[in-house]
Amino acid sequence: MHLKKIVVMLLLISIPWHSNAATTTWSYVDFDSGESLDLSLEYGGRMITGEFAQLAQFCSATDSMHCFDSRGFGFAVPKKFSNESFWKHKEKIYCVYKRYRSKPSLKTPDNFLIFSKIGSKCGGIYTQSAFYSKTKGLRSFQAMFADDTVNSVISTEAVGFGAINPVIE
Repeated sequence: MHLKKIVVMLLLISIPWHSNAATTTWSYVDFDSGESLDLSLEYGGRMITGEFAQLAQFCSATDSMHCFDSRGFGFAVPKKFSNESFWKHKEKIYCVYKRYRSKPSLKTPDNFLIFSKIGSKCGGIYTQSAFYSKTKGLRSFQAMFADDTVNSVISTEAVGFGAINPVIE
């Protein structure tokens, strides 16, 4: 009996409790207020701003997108993103506005300025923008609301939400 307990304890100790591949919380900070904003898969999905938490919906592991949405403040990118010009997710269209290479030696861009809005066509007035990297995930995003307020946040981590090929340098 004592040997079984030791084996079980050794097994539990050897389990990796946290790894970059299984990240469940991504941290950002608001440009204006300095307030933290965390996206978390825990407790069914939450967006936590300061002391307040609100529900957030995330795409499942089997969906074709990395996505979250919390009261209209959201982002989506195909898990197999291959430099598309636009994609649709739910009622929003995401349009790549500008492409960048993080290193001059790269043959294809790996960073993207993406605009989004409710609708089915690119162009016109966008309500959200994001700077996204395939290797670093969602680096920053900005949302404009009906009352003309704007929230702008930037990642405080090496790898943000939705990285396709995470790289920590």
